[in-house]
Amino acid sequence: MESAILIDIDKHRKQIRRLKEERPRLYELHSSFFREVLICRDPEPLIHKRMNKLSKMGYMPSYFDYNGEEELPGSQITQTVQRIEPKVGRNDPCPCGSGKKYKRCCGV
Repeated sequence: MESAILIDIDKHRKQIRRLKEERPRLYELHSSFFREVLICRDPEPLIHKRMNKLSKMGYMPSYFDYNGEEELPGSQITQTVQRIEPKVGRNDPCPCGSGKKYKRCCGV
């Protein structure tokens, strides 16, 4: 549970606040962790703290393979695209053969 919260900390803050108001007894079970999440500006120290705790227990989930240099798992992965044909400029003639500029024809 804590690992999933740390991966997307901003998304879970609202839910933690709601849990604190609506179910205070449940909130108290992990209150120290929840307080850290609510006041945290940078999740990286909390992630490292959690990783150390898990490694001492001999457990490291695959989605926590994070060394601080890469983006967090679950974030967008970009791929390099190689074009077969050269890119069409905005003011070049449209490749469809209409005779219009690309920006006025197919580039709309």
